Parts: sequence; C-alpha cells; structure tokens
Amino acid sequence: SLGAGRWYGVAQAQGGKILVAAKYRGYTYTSTDYGVTWKENTAAGTNLWSSLAISEDGSNLVISNLNADPNTGKLYSSPDLGATLIEETGAGSANWRQVAMSTDGTKILVGQIDTGSIVFSTDAGATWKVQTGAPMGFYYRLDITADGSKMIAGNSIPQTLVTGVVK
Repeated sequence: SLGAGRWYGVAQAQGGKILVAAKYRGYTYTSTDYGVTWKENTAAGTNLWSSLAISEDGSNLVISNLNADPNTGKLYSSPDLGATLIEETGAGSANWRQVAMSTDGTKILVGQIDTGSIVFSTDAGATWKVQTGAPMGFYYRLDITADGSKMIAGNSIPQTLVTGVVK
C-alpha cells in the first residue's frame, strides 16, 4: 500500500503489530496495526536511509543514512517510531550501512563503509565504541543476538564473514 520505492530499511516489533520502513531518498513510515494503515513521517524529512532496527516493545528505534560525501552520514534514534529523530552524535559521522539491535533495545550494532569499522552501544545509544577484533572493511550486513552478546557481520571488501562477541 506504500507504493514503489527503494526500501532500504524495514523492521517489526510486537509480533508484527508495529512496522517501520525507510525509503532510500524518501521518508520513513510506520504502522501500528499490522500494516493495515501507514503514517508517513515527514517531520524528519527525506534522506538516503540505509537501515533501521527496532526493539521488540517498539520503544527504541535506530535509523541510519548514507550520504553522497564520504563520512557524512548520520545515525539517529527515535522515541516515537520515526516521527522525530535525534542525532546520535556520539557515534560520529560515516556512511552507515546496516543497523542491528537487541530485543530490549539497549544494545545496538552499526556497520559503516567509509572507515570500515563496526561501532556499538550497550546503553541504548548513550555511548558508542568501536568493535575490537573486527577487520576493517565495507560492512553491508550485520546482525546481533536477541540479548546483544554476539554478532555476525558480512564484509564485502575484503570478502569475509565476521562472527564474535560484542565487546
């Protein structure tokens, strides 16, 4: 019902009752009724949205964007399903490619393609650290376990698969 587009970010919470989607070069969208109706979030504007993740209860949303200029993309959190966005300045600027989140929303993992590192937060975005032990590269896909203790990341340059403990 949302029409055609390059849907780069999608996530769900509460067993699919809450749905969020981000259109590359477009807006973010939310549904709180299993996708029957959708709200277009225009207050945050259009962007080069690349990925998003949401906690199971829907209270914590993190969304990333790319940018045409290297290392200028931003990472945002939202307390209201994307209607308003708060820049996560502690994570820095990068071309953020993929976001993953623990079920409770406190642990967030983000991969970037410019500086080629993975950053994470264990306190819902209050502070950010670089994941140690992960090789530098272009992290296009990653995931984190429900409790946020372990990760897997796909690196396209060099072509490697990285697994490990979030530390």
